[in-house]
Amino acid sequence: MAIPFIMMSLDKPRKLRFGMGAMVEFEQLTGIKLMELNDEMSMDVCSKLLWIMLKQEDKELTLEKTCELIDEYAESITEVITAITKAIEAAFQKETNHPNVKPLKK
Repeated sequence: MAIPFIMMSLDKPRKLRFGMGAMVEFEQLTGIKLMELNDEMSMDVCSKLLWIMLKQEDKELTLEKTCELIDEYAESITEVITAITKAIEAAFQKETNHPNVKPLKK
């Protein structure tokens, strides 16, 4: 079973998936361990998380272009942070009430 994804509309519908490769890349890029992230992420961290998730399907995407997509197409920064959070939760199969995320079997 693949890591679930979250859909986000920017210039087009885009998948946000935070799989193992993305987790490793995030830690290498930022020096921040995933488990050290807290509820108050900086905009730098948010933009890098989003970029890492988006570029898995769009290899040509840059961090600068990711920020432009947010500025041009996102309804709000809150929407972006919520999507990033849901994608991270989906990777760990946390309850997200999203159709792509299946809850853990008890």
